[in-house]
Amino acid sequence: MRLRTFLLTFFVVPLVSSCGGGGGSSTGTTEPESQVMQISFIDSLPGNNASGVGVDSKGFSLVHTSVTGAEFSYQLDCDGLDTFTVQRSLEDITVASLDQLVDHKFVCPDGLTAETAYTFGVAETRADGGQLEGSVEFTAGTDSSSINVLLEKQSSREDVDAFFANYVSGALLNEIDLPSSLQLLILTSIIDLAESEWANLANPAGLYDVVSQRVQYGSMQPDGVFSRELTGLVAYPDVEAVSTFEKRTEVILLTHATGSTPSDLNESDAWYVLANLFAAQGYLVVAPDNYGRGGTAAFPETYLQANRTGLNAVALLSSVVEDPRYGFVFDNREPVNLNIIGYSQGGHSAIASWLEIVRGHGSRFQTRKLSSGGAPLNLYKTVRGVMQHIDGSCGGDGYCDLVDSETSVPFATDRILPALISYSDTGLTSDDVISEGALNPDFVSGFLGDDLAYDNVRILMQLGSFTNVVNRGEVFSDALVNIDLYHSEYDRLVPVSNTLEFASLLNGTVAMTLHEDVCNSPGFQILFESIDKVGVVHTICGLTVLDQVFSQLR
Repeated sequence: MRLRTFLLTFFVVPLVSSCGGGGGSSTGTTEPESQVMQISFIDSLPGNNASGVGVDSKGFSLVHTSVTGAEFSYQLDCDGLDTFTVQRSLEDITVASLDQLVDHKFVCPDGLTAETAYTFGVAETRADGGQLEGSVEFTAGTDSSSINVLLEKQSSREDVDAFFANYVSGALLNEIDLPSSLQLLILTSIIDLAESEWANLANPAGLYDVVSQRVQYGSMQPDGVFSRELTGLVAYPDVEAVSTFEKRTEVILLTHATGSTPSDLNESDAWYVLANLFAAQGYLVVAPDNYGRGGTAAFPETYLQANRTGLNAVALLSSVVEDPRYGFVFDNREPVNLNIIGYSQGGHSAIASWLEIVRGHGSRFQTRKLSSGGAPLNLYKTVRGVMQHIDGSCGGDGYCDLVDSETSVPFATDRILPALISYSDTGLTSDDVISEGALNPDFVSGFLGDDLAYDNVRILMQLGSFTNVVNRGEVFSDALVNIDLYHSEYDRLVPVSNTLEFASLLNGTVAMTLHEDVCNSPGFQILFESIDKVGVVHTICGLTVLDQVFSQLR
């Protein structure tokens, strides 16, 4: 009701005209009100009628299609409300006039009032005079986030120093999973790379013993309702009794790659290994599990869902930084300086986390360094490239040429599409898109064609992309960040075009370096030409990138 009153006051202006004559009498006539159309939201956080939203929740979003030149006004009854809209260009949508995807961000810096009903909404005015409105209602609960330590593991610095070598000789070869006839070839290449490009990880020279914790924390579920079941890893140097220890000026946020669950505290997990290596150098390290992994493994993973992964990652980061148990490790003066590191899926989450901080947590945190490698930053074109390969209709845009269906299709059927169908309004079921473990042929042809039934899934994949941002100067506004981007041109799993497009978009907006010399050496070319299995170059490049990052922080 409050939104309705607001919109009527804001938009509806009676037009009164007077005419004279016949002794000066006059009559007033009112033009009919222009019709206000309803906005159909394709995604929102929280979802409509969500009950039990955390009282310390600060960020909310409404997503819908729009047109170039539209103007917006916003409503949410909270103190200090701040709003911002991310505008993305839309392509391949059946309604050609809808050329933008808008993601409205609402920030309540002081959180919510417990057990209070809220309405947040948007009013849109288009250049042709068209008016639209829409809103979502939710209710705040009484819960707020905190850290609960579920398991703790201590490792000596000597043990931590051996983690990477043990990982390479064991888990890495299992991950690559090559036929025995190729194992000797890849092993020889790995030994060469270990000597030339992984020297820092292989010889970390840790300074301190490390404490690693599996922690539970509270944040939004994909529907926006508060949950305490999310998990993550916190690792830090065991230095409470070390009088000479100097607090580090940065906290490290690690965003994990596909298949990783850092909170498992497993030495066969590269991101657990990396967290320990950084902690042994004196850093506080925070590594959230994606929703759908760890404590929430019973549910589909929020795979490449930027709004959700970024929000959850920053929720864990905030809870750790505010917890006095970790205050002896880092300089907690505001703003707390951050170094965000991610590769592959984690590189996508790293960008999402950075933008979440820029929009809603700029007074508490300042990202100083962001390292993103091998990431599907144009999610839509990456998935479309897989379907074009299946359909035999590659468009020559760099997203289809190196696709291998056997490896790439499971990323769509097992991870990307289940998340979209579970947590957003696609209008589709699993049976509509997946048939006997493969992509349904009707879905592939409809997705690549002009079938209206697949518009929502196309739109949601573009919501998960960063290369299509229109108002880049506003969205990527961060004067103090330095961004390092990495990607191998020999990557068959995630095409290098993802990072090249994003680097072009960032150019001139922030301090950014595209490291084209990394992962493109003759050794990587030999791997590419010798082994056509998708994922080998992608995985090995990840370790090369992480070695570069580790060398800078050490």
